[in-house]
Amino acid sequence: MLTGTRFSMWLPLEAKLMIHVRIRQKVVAVIRQSVRLWLEDAQMVNYSEVTFGPGYPDMFEDIAALYNATSRPDNPDHVDLDGGYFRRSYERLKIDLRQDVATATTPRLGLVGMALVTASARPDIGYVSVMVHPAARRIGIGSRLLSTIEDMVVQRGLSWAEGNVPSYRPEALRFATKRGYSVEWTWLKMMHHRLDSVRALGAPQKYTIIDIPDERAEEWAALQNAIFEGQFRYRPVTGEYLVEMRKRGDLRNGLAVFAMKGDQPVGYCLGLVMHSADPSIGERLLIHGIGVVPEHRGRGLGRSLCTTVMHRAARMGMREAELVVDSTNTAAIRMYETIGFEQRYKRHWLSKKLVE
Repeated sequence: MLTGTRFSMWLPLEAKLMIHVRIRQKVVAVIRQSVRLWLEDAQMVNYSEVTFGPGYPDMFEDIAALYNATSRPDNPDHVDLDGGYFRRSYERLKIDLRQDVATATTPRLGLVGMALVTASARPDIGYVSVMVHPAARRIGIGSRLLSTIEDMVVQRGLSWAEGNVPSYRPEALRFATKRGYSVEWTWLKMMHHRLDSVRALGAPQKYTIIDIPDERAEEWAALQNAIFEGQFRYRPVTGEYLVEMRKRGDLRNGLAVFAMKGDQPVGYCLGLVMHSADPSIGERLLIHGIGVVPEHRGRGLGRSLCTTVMHRAARMGMREAELVVDSTNTAAIRMYETIGFEQRYKRHWLSKKLVE
């Protein structure tokens, strides 16, 4: 067997240069991470200076700043988000800043932690999320915010709390399991980094691909509900949901398509626009939903639908795409990999019973 050293002697010069470039990139990334951690340690928050309270009006830019500070150090696919992104998301989820959000603030750093509760697909569950600034961790802020938000869940007459943790944060998973949460389900995050290389495959024979106008929004909702009914934590949608996303600008014309057999929709793909605060990244495509009814699967419709939306997004200037998929759905994962998606990390879905 050839050793790594001997094998490298036969590599072409271009490959050797690429290896050196990648090594330098990794070294630079490690140095930047070390500097970032040093700076965080230099301004560690003291628990005595923290004020806990509810959410406050127009805090979306503060939420964005907290998210970016929390996500940037360890999220391999981090994209800086701005306040507008969170404003749109909270409006879509109908989150009340005073009633659904708990905060931790300091005079020096402002918002250093927050937690929120939203509705879940099940009527007896509240979906909870906790976020703490790296400079404010390990002093009890996360525990207090989680306890506060769990009390809010119980006060609403709900019995369970649930949330998700990415696999690149093992300490967060330990935090949650130590406090009684257990993993129920796992999603896989996938990324495509070269949308400009995607070619729209076109519809298989006897099928056509058409845009979904607002007038057919209820048909889209009925199709998605039929495809995903009974799947883990699926929440039925209405046509109004699609119309509202288009009004807000999250869904652009051309990024919602049906696969048609005659005059009957048998599949769909829905792509949303993610807006980054980083001008070097710009906008990113999110494959928000894709599905084909069972009797029409295995004929290439999924690839056709997905590549159509991806190709159109590339023509709109987007360079990357992302999606999440059930980690046990090997057929879907293979399909995404054939069109250039790569596996990135997993998200573990956890739950805890609060009331017996």
